[in-house]
Amino acid sequence: MRTDWNIKLQRMMDVSSDSMNQKYGPASIDSSSYDDNTITPARKSPHGYSVMISSSDGDVCNISQNSSYRRTKDIPLYCLCQKLLNIVSIESSDNTQEQYQALPVPEDVSDLDLESQVFSQDEDGDTLLHIAIIQQREYIALLFIELCSDPCLLDIQNNLFQTALLLAVLTQQTTIVKRLVEKGASLTYQDRRGDTALHAACSGKGNLTIVKALAKSVTFSQSLEIKNCEGIACLHLAARGGNLELLQFLLETNADANAKEIKTGKTVLHWAAESGNVGVLKCLFKCSDVDVNAVTYDSKTALELARGNGFADVVMDLLYEGANEKSDSDDNNESGSEEE
Repeated sequence: MRTDWNIKLQRMMDVSSDSMNQKYGPASIDSSSYDDNTITPARKSPHGYSVMISSSDGDVCNISQNSSYRRTKDIPLYCLCQKLLNIVSIESSDNTQEQYQALPVPEDVSDLDLESQVFSQDEDGDTLLHIAIIQQREYIALLFIELCSDPCLLDIQNNLFQTALLLAVLTQQTTIVKRLVEKGASLTYQDRRGDTALHAACSGKGNLTIVKALAKSVTFSQSLEIKNCEGIACLHLAARGGNLELLQFLLETNADANAKEIKTGKTVLHWAAESGNVGVLKCLFKCSDVDVNAVTYDSKTALELARGNGFADVVMDLLYEGANEKSDSDDNNESGSEEE
């Protein structure tokens, strides 16, 4: 069973608290100094490193003075977890997003060991970023993204081979998708079905807004050519979903109009002709240099498929665009027979 968000945060706090105790000794508690809305590590003082946290008990932890206290990563981590727990609590109330976004970010949080703490994986392979996206806690996810200094951490895959970017696309969280792309998340990672984030964005009816956000990635062109385990590229998915705006956008961004499905050898043109989809057909002729006489693995042209299914209007359009009555393979077979 997936680890509960609050429990995982509390575990992180416990770990960081134990580490603080080992380094500095038990923290002294001074509730009289409690500030209701403050979650910040105090600046250097002659009395040590004071961490003021807004907790249910209203505790303030005063860490004993130590020469290395300014370099510790445990205190910022503890404060960050406490901050997130407070956000979770506020989210469950009737307060607005603006109210919890106004909460202060802990000082010195840039010292956090993100790789071993925030981006550590649980039994499902998920990091805290994965979990925040899955539970659609946008502000928390954006906080983790901002704190990440290495783009490779954003591409960590869980046990289903899903990256944070793929999860953000699946849950249609456009703001998170945009920020992940800006921070360098790659589009080339595939889940256990071979789908990339772009596959997910083009599936069903497709989401043009998210696809345009993905297009800003330096790996977008590379992802256009990736096929999933069914041998299907993103252009095929866009055509099947009937989203002509999305199909046009992909073609204008250099998607290969003549890419073939691995299992059948069909191109998007074959699919449009076979299903009688005039809209997709016209979009292909308008936006791309499509091979009107391409053949499938069983040597069928789009013209033959349209005629076989009785789509007279599609047949006329194909003939107008220069489709041959016979495929090249048939011509080759006939010439071979004549030579014999």
